[in-house]
Amino acid sequence: MARECEAEGRVVAMVDPADDQRTVCAAPITERGAGVRAVGVLLIESPSDDGDELRGCLVRAAFLDELVALAEAAHERASRQGEAPPIAARAALEIVAACNEHARWFACAARLCNEAASRWGCDRVSLGSFRHGRARLLAVSHTEKIARTSRVAHDTQRAMEECADQDEPIAHPQPPDAVCIARDHARLAKAHGSACVLSVPLRRSGETVGVATLEREAPWSADAAAGVALAMELAGPRVFDLRERDRWFGTRFVHDVRAALAWVLGPTQTWIKLGAICALAFLAFALLTSTTARVSGAFTLEPVARHIAAAPFDGRIERVHVRIGDAVAAGETVLFSLDASELRLELAGLRAERTAHDREATGAMRDGRTAEAQIAQAHAARVGARIDLLEHRLATAAVVSPIDGVIVDGDLDRRLHAPVTRGEALFEIVRLDGLRAEIDVPDAEGARVHVGARGELAPASRPESRIGFTVERVDPAPRIVGGRSVRRVIATLDGPEAWMRPGAEGVAKIDAGQGRRAAVWTRALVDWVRLRLWL
Repeated sequence: MARECEAEGRVVAMVDPADDQRTVCAAPITERGAGVRAVGVLLIESPSDDGDELRGCLVRAAFLDELVALAEAAHERASRQGEAPPIAARAALEIVAACNEHARWFACAARLCNEAASRWGCDRVSLGSFRHGRARLLAVSHTEKIARTSRVAHDTQRAMEECADQDEPIAHPQPPDAVCIARDHARLAKAHGSACVLSVPLRRSGETVGVATLEREAPWSADAAAGVALAMELAGPRVFDLRERDRWFGTRFVHDVRAALAWVLGPTQTWIKLGAICALAFLAFALLTSTTARVSGAFTLEPVARHIAAAPFDGRIERVHVRIGDAVAAGETVLFSLDASELRLELAGLRAERTAHDREATGAMRDGRTAEAQIAQAHAARVGARIDLLEHRLATAAVVSPIDGVIVDGDLDRRLHAPVTRGEALFEIVRLDGLRAEIDVPDAEGARVHVGARGELAPASRPESRIGFTVERVDPAPRIVGGRSVRRVIATLDGPEAWMRPGAEGVAKIDAGQGRRAAVWTRALVDWVRLRLWL
């Protein structure tokens, strides 16, 4: 594999024969001049299923030529000046190797800052991201938790933004031939006791994504600045690739969608273009398609007729057989019973009195006392009428339901043995198959509702249910309900359900004809504007 890479002069990648879970990458180091006479091969191992790691390895391998070029230039310059070759290239490569030991972005960023601080004797090394013209501090050397609200963090971010805006390294103090602006760097050095400050931009895919700021007491030489720039150029993409990979999957998904839309719609103003297209599509949909206009209102289920079970005579409640919500059958279900003990005693006395009158009348007739016999017979008839009345009351003391239905009103459990008067309403019974919906619609919408219109209602207790109905009547005159002018609409239900009870409430929607969606959706707004502007 190494010979193939050397012969063809390109990067070669293959699965490790000894371990199919790893991939071996080989990259050539080309000879560029007399300063460097050796050609080497760099072997990089990474998991075969880790695409991000493999791409990162290939990117770092592609920078090897830059490392060699820097080493050649440094070696030639040192030879001409009679000095020892600088070690910037080796330091950059060692920093990259140290960062590659970490698989999480924060650990990699912290290692980069710590290694840079150690290699170049810095008091503080800060790494930040740059996006939408603002820098954000990500990592600081020898610091686990960053206080982004501190003064030093604020000044460091200002210096990073100054470097990213100019997209070139900035050093303070500046060399005599420098043309860049370093005002924020000078403020950072003065405010926080660092004599010399160096900031270098970090790029990925040709775009500045971050900035590294290094602070120390010794001045920055050209070789040291070049070494820092090279190390950050090589390690920066690795840090930001890991940060991108470690982000929440929802954020990555949004980022990928935005990139795809940018590729489809154009290189700039992606969200504006997408918003314009969506707005036009929505406008076309609203203007060209039709829908059913609906009038909404609150409804209440009411019975068509109500039956009242009243006390048949004055008395006391002896026993209650049903409660609210119980189903009753006509002529079978006993609702309640009145105490009839006094009636029975009175009936026994009257029967005895009638017997006495009958005997008196019989004796008078036998003795020829006709007038006395007639008087006794009249008394017996009067007592017999009272007996018939008491027998009728005894027969009605147990009150039965007059219809099939459900008890909706009447709680007599707390009135046991309490006196009641004749005709007093004790129970209210309704038929479930005779329910109808009473709908209150706004007076302004009432003119759009006509008899025979179809609609649906959704009870508040069962919002998932939809019950069809037909409008039976619309009151011509509005009424005030809850401070609003409404019209009462009476509707017949298609098929009453077993769970329906009088008094149930919810929302009803009545069909009011077809129309364009734009006209239907803006109908209320148009009516409001016409009333306010008198159009």
